[in-house]
Amino acid sequence: MKWEYRNLQFRTVPTFGMWSRIARRDLAELAGLQSDGWEVYHTVNIRGSVGFTSYVLFMLRRERQ
Repeated sequence: MKWEYRNLQFRTVPTFGMWSRIARRDLAELAGLQSDGWEVYHTVNIRGSVGFTSYVLFMLRRERQ
């Protein structure tokens, strides 16, 4: 099998308390890519200041046609 690779990096949106979340429009973009055959095979939390996650990197792949 041969694979195509793509990375998506999204900034997290601060919420109340200690947790952050990914914006809905970014999740919609990720869902659109998944419907086009891309699969998430790894995620990486990129920490910002004070240890909070400020970005999430999604590593995607799909089988080459």
